[in-house]
Amino acid sequence: MILNYLKVAIRRLLKNKVYLFINTLGMGIAIACAMTAYLLVAYNIEFDAAVNANQVKNIVKVVHHRKNSDGDPYQQLVAPITLAPAAAEEISGIKQYTRFCSTGGYLTRGDKGFHETIFFADSAFMNMFQPQLVSGSYNNFDDIHSIFLSEKFAKKYFAGEDPAGKEIILNVNNKQIVATVGGVMKDMPFNSTFTENALMRYEQLAAIYNLRDDDWTTSTEASVLFELNDIQRASTIAKQMDKYASRRNEAIADAGSVGYELLPFMHPVSPNDVRGSDLHLRIPNIALFIFTTMGGIILLIACFNLTNTTLALSMRRLKEIGIRKVVGSGRIQLVLQFLFEIIITIGLAVAVGFAMSLKTIPEFASMWELPYGMHELNSINIVIALLVLLFATALLAGIYPAIFGSRLSPVLLFKGGAKAGGTNLFTRTLLVIQFALSVIVMIAGTMFSRNAAYQETISFGYDKDMIITALIQGPQEAEALSNAIASNPKIESSAPSIHHFAFINAPKRSAEINGQKFNATVYEISPEYFATIGLQFTSGVSFNEHDSTSIVVDENFVRRKGLAEPIGAKVEIEGKTFRITGVVTDHLTDLKSDNNEDYIYRPAKPADYLILVIRADASSLKETKDYVDNEWKKLFPGKPLRTDLQPDIIYLDANSYNHNLGKIFIFLTVLGCLLSISGLYSMASLNIHRRTKEIGVRKVLGASIANIIRLISTEFAMILVLAGIAGAVGGYYMTDGLLTSLYAQRIEVTFWPLTLCSLFVIAVGLSATSLTIWTTAKENPVKSLKAE
Repeated sequence: MILNYLKVAIRRLLKNKVYLFINTLGMGIAIACAMTAYLLVAYNIEFDAAVNANQVKNIVKVVHHRKNSDGDPYQQLVAPITLAPAAAEEISGIKQYTRFCSTGGYLTRGDKGFHETIFFADSAFMNMFQPQLVSGSYNNFDDIHSIFLSEKFAKKYFAGEDPAGKEIILNVNNKQIVATVGGVMKDMPFNSTFTENALMRYEQLAAIYNLRDDDWTTSTEASVLFELNDIQRASTIAKQMDKYASRRNEAIADAGSVGYELLPFMHPVSPNDVRGSDLHLRIPNIALFIFTTMGGIILLIACFNLTNTTLALSMRRLKEIGIRKVVGSGRIQLVLQFLFEIIITIGLAVAVGFAMSLKTIPEFASMWELPYGMHELNSINIVIALLVLLFATALLAGIYPAIFGSRLSPVLLFKGGAKAGGTNLFTRTLLVIQFALSVIVMIAGTMFSRNAAYQETISFGYDKDMIITALIQGPQEAEALSNAIASNPKIESSAPSIHHFAFINAPKRSAEINGQKFNATVYEISPEYFATIGLQFTSGVSFNEHDSTSIVVDENFVRRKGLAEPIGAKVEIEGKTFRITGVVTDHLTDLKSDNNEDYIYRPAKPADYLILVIRADASSLKETKDYVDNEWKKLFPGKPLRTDLQPDIIYLDANSYNHNLGKIFIFLTVLGCLLSISGLYSMASLNIHRRTKEIGVRKVLGASIANIIRLISTEFAMILVLAGIAGAVGGYYMTDGLLTSLYAQRIEVTFWPLTLCSLFVIAVGLSATSLTIWTTAKENPVKSLKAE
C-alpha cells in the first residue's frame, strides 16, 4: 500500500512540475535559513559537548551575587581572587580549586610576535579538567614557569617543530617572563567553557600585578571553580561562603557583595545571566531570538505557501477524490495520500536546503566572524534536526489540505455540488500572515539600514574621527613612540593612558560626595588626554600628573549631583579623598552609552600606561596609522604593535549588526514576498477558475476589463491591507525592541517607514493578482461561456 501511495504521489507531482519546482525551491531556501539559525541553537545545545561529564560532575562555578548603589541586584561569574584560597582553607567539603582569568600581552619567539590574550589558572586546573594533550604532560603545569599552548598557537609560533621544552617570551604590564612550553593542548571547539590558546600558572599573574591571596581590598577578580567532595552539599557550602561577602564589604566600601551561589559546571550560563566572566559563555538570548525568529518567519511563510498551493491543486482533483471514495478509500487513506505528496515535496526541499546550507552556513559564520560552522555540529543532531524539520513542516503545511480533501462527500463530488471554492477563512488567514511577515522583515531591514546611516552622524562630544590608538606597555614605550612620530605634520599630539573610550573600559568604583553614595566609572589618564581627544573644558583646568588627589568630571556628573560650584568639591573614591579641578563637556563613550553614568577622570600612574592615544588629521587617518606602525618597527623590531582607528573601534559591532542584519532582513523580504506571491497567485487562479462563466457574462453585458479586475481584486486587496496593517504593527514592536536591546543611540521607528513598507508589499501583491485577473479578463467571453 505504501508503494502505491508513493507511485501515485510521484505521478501527481510530475504532472505539476512548475508547482513542484516553486515549492521545492522556496521550501528549500527556507530550510537552509532554518538550518543556519539552527547553527546558533546547536551552539548552545552542544556547548561543552567535548567535556567529560563524569570528570566534572563534582565541579561547580561560583556566582557572585551583588547589588549596585541603587540597590538593584546583579550577578557575576567572577569573584575576588582571595575567595578561593580562603574558602578552601576554612570550609570543609572543598577538595580543590582553580581560579581562571586572563590579561592582554604579547608573546614573542624569535622574530614572531603577536598581541594575545593569555589565560592563567591555579595548579589544580589540569587535575580538575584534564584537557586533551597532543604532547607534554599535566605534571609540567606544576612548574610556575610553564606555559601550555593550543595546537593552533603551537603551529603559529613553532611551525612544524615540537614546542615541548622550548622557550617563549611573554610581555605583560611592562614585565617580561621567559616561559617553557610544558605541553600542547588539543584545540577545543569554540562552544566550550575553556577556549584558551595560551595557559600559564596563576602565580605569574599575581607577580605581574603584585596580587596577594590575603588582600581583600584588591579589585582584581577571577572566575572561580571548586571541586567538591559531594556535589549535593553545594548549597550548604554556598551559604557558608556568605561570610566572605561581609569581609569584602568591610575591605571595600560599597562593594555591594551580597553572597555566593555554586552552580554545577554543566549548568548553562549566558551573558543574559551574568555581567562578567572569564569563562567562555553560551550565545546570549537576544542573538538566539533574532535569528531563530527570522528562520521561523521564513519557514512559516514557506509552509503557508505550500498549504495554499496544495489546496489550489486539490481543487482540480475533486473527481479523483470521489472515485477513490466510491471504490472504498477511507478518510485515513486519502489523508495519507495527500501527506505522502507533501512529504515527498518537503523531502526534496530538505535535500535542496541541506545542500544550500553547506554554502549559507559558512557565509553566515564569516559574516559574523564566528569560528564555528557545520563541521563543528554533531552529525547525529543534524540528522535529528532535519527529520524534525521534515515531519514538522509536512504536518504544518499538509494536514489541512489532506483533511479538507478527505472530508468531501462523493455524491456531491459527482453531482458537481463540490466546487473549487476559491478562498475561505483559513486560506485568507494564511495569506494575511504570509504578507504580514514579509512586511515585518522589510520594516526591520529598512530600519536597520537607516539606523546605520543615523549612527554615522551622531556627535560623541569628542573628535573621534581624528583618533588613532596604539597599545603600549609603560612610559618608556609611550615616550619613545611619541617622540618618533612628533615630527609628522599630520600628527597634532599624543597622550598615554590606562583607559580609553570604547577600547579599554574603565572600572566602576564606589564613591561618595556630600553624603551621597554612588558607583562611578573612573578613567585613569594623563593630563594631555583631554586635548588629544578633543574633550573641551567648560570650567576649571586639567589635573597635574604629579597631583594624585585631583580629578576631572563632566557636565552630566555636575547635574546629577546637584553641584552649584563643582570646582574644589571633594569626592571620596574607595576611601580616598579627591578634589575636582575641572569640568568637561558631556560625551558618549560608545553607541551603548546614553551619558547616564557618573564619569570621573584621575591621573594614571605612568608605570601602568597601556595605550597611546594619537590625534591626527582626519583626512589621512589610515595613512597616518601605517606611518605609526612603521615607526614602531624601527624602534622595537621584535615587538608587535596593535593600532586601531577610533571610528573602527566604535562602529565595529554596530556595523556588524546594522549592515549584516540589514542584508539578512532584505534577503528575507525578497524571499518572503516571492513565496507569498506564489501562494497569492494560486488562490487568485483558483478564484478566477471558479468565476470564469461569471466573467464571461459580465463582459457580454458590457463590463470593462478594469471593472472585472476591480471586482475580483477587492477580496485580495482587503487581505493585503489587513496584512499591511498587521505587519506594520508587528514590525514596529519587533524592530523597536531589537534596536532598544542593542543600542542606546539608535533611530526611532516612525510612521512613514512603516507605511511605505506596508504599501510596497501591498502593491507587489496587487500587481501579481491584477496581472493574473487581467490575463483572464481580456480573453474572448465566447470561450468561457461555451466551456462546461
